[in-house]
Amino acid sequence: MTHSTASSTSPPVITGHAALQQRSAGILLHFTSLPGGHGVGDLGPEARRFIDRLSHAGIRWWQTLPVHPTVSHACPYSADSSQAGNPLLISLHDLTRDGLLKTSELPDARFPEGRMHHDATLHLKRSALAVAWERFRSGRFPHIHDEFTRFLSHESAWLDDYALFATLRRHIVVHHWQDWPRALAHRAPDAIESARRTYQPEIALECFTQFLFFRQFSALKEYAHPRGVLILGDMPIFVSNDSADVWCRPDLFKLDRHLRPRAVAGTPPDYFCPTGQRWGNPVYDWKAMRRDGYRWWIHRFRAAMQVCDVVRIDHFRGFAAAWEIPAKARDGSTGKWVRGPGAALFNTLPKECDRLECVVEDLGVITDDVAALRDKLGLLGMRVLQFGFDCLNLHSPPNIPEAAVVYTGTHDNDTTQGWWRTLPRAIKKRVRLVAPDADESAAHALIRLAWISPARIAITPMQDLLRLGPQARMNVPGKADGNWTWRLRSKDFEGDALPWLAELTCACGRAHSSTAM
Repeated sequence: MTHSTASSTSPPVITGHAALQQRSAGILLHFTSLPGGHGVGDLGPEARRFIDRLSHAGIRWWQTLPVHPTVSHACPYSADSSQAGNPLLISLHDLTRDGLLKTSELPDARFPEGRMHHDATLHLKRSALAVAWERFRSGRFPHIHDEFTRFLSHESAWLDDYALFATLRRHIVVHHWQDWPRALAHRAPDAIESARRTYQPEIALECFTQFLFFRQFSALKEYAHPRGVLILGDMPIFVSNDSADVWCRPDLFKLDRHLRPRAVAGTPPDYFCPTGQRWGNPVYDWKAMRRDGYRWWIHRFRAAMQVCDVVRIDHFRGFAAAWEIPAKARDGSTGKWVRGPGAALFNTLPKECDRLECVVEDLGVITDDVAALRDKLGLLGMRVLQFGFDCLNLHSPPNIPEAAVVYTGTHDNDTTQGWWRTLPRAIKKRVRLVAPDADESAAHALIRLAWISPARIAITPMQDLLRLGPQARMNVPGKADGNWTWRLRSKDFEGDALPWLAELTCACGRAHSSTAM
């Protein structure tokens, strides 16, 4: 993962990736949902096997959720850094290939298939990574040592502060960094320097952990590309309050003199939540960001494009206007729309980034200014078929445009089989009019609708391909516990779902060709 500055004479086009211009298909599956040992999916052998399966089925896109370190409840949209990688995703198996771990040192803990156990798995992996670090320090890995040295130099702009932040969070046992001793919370230079000296060994381990994450992610992309598979990543618009981002740059957020949010992000009442959602993320001070030339966003987009081939910008409407809620409010029902930077930010990015390929999540309350911003930038928006049958709307099959990414459902929806079970009779009747086989399998019926649609890209969650019920749902918006833990089981690949998808993908003209890579 290296950052560089684009030439000002030939700025890239935001939607410039050739694959974004072609008819193609994808599967949504987060890395943590892969099967395998050690209690969580990761960047190792099962990820490569999944890429092989996608390639054989003619699937171009592997869409994932954010890959940053999770703060609470394993939620990938609540991270302690917008640039760091999640240690959970590091493959311990692949560390044995490098000689950093011995096979005998791999954890022998056994976790039930089908679920991820966040805290226990994180403890297990951190212990193994500490062993790998000690072996690395022995000096017997000159080629890796050179890579590590380059990584430290290239990523110092965010890595040094993040490694210190992550180390302090483990030592200062309070809920938020705002409750740290005042000198550390306010980043007094003497206090920061003293902490760096005190915790230097742990900070070094944290940096090494980040190096291993990005090294493995880069290797996975190199494995995917010759097989015609691209990684479609996910970048949340907001960052967590308890993050290195806010600790390092409080001037870019609307905080009070105690460094606590004056307002937080969320959504007004909508399809998902009748009282709206209170996400709790601090909101941006866009005036301060504009004065800074949007440097924070430039660094963030550069980092995202180093990890992913294309990035999905979550909650894109927040760049036009965001729903700001008083920090003390309990839900999203009280709030107001506050204007964002609009095209000004995006006009800056192509001049500063080597690559900038994006699609956008434009769901929820989408007003004319949001659609105008999306279209002005030439970005592909989203359509979700599960939303398209209550009435004739933007998500209805006849209204799916070519310049879109169409989904059967998303990580925030129930699985399509679960959705079908709870649909009112009248709406089921509408679905049957365009998908007569919905009673046999609503999930496969909606996949077929997505694949035959004009949309340039069609994507289905893995749960829908496997025709799984609500027990496989990834997230229930507004629910604090029990989300994000679903995992595939090894036997889930033994059926005919992937061969069926391969035939459908070919018949609908969506099968990839590696010549477009």
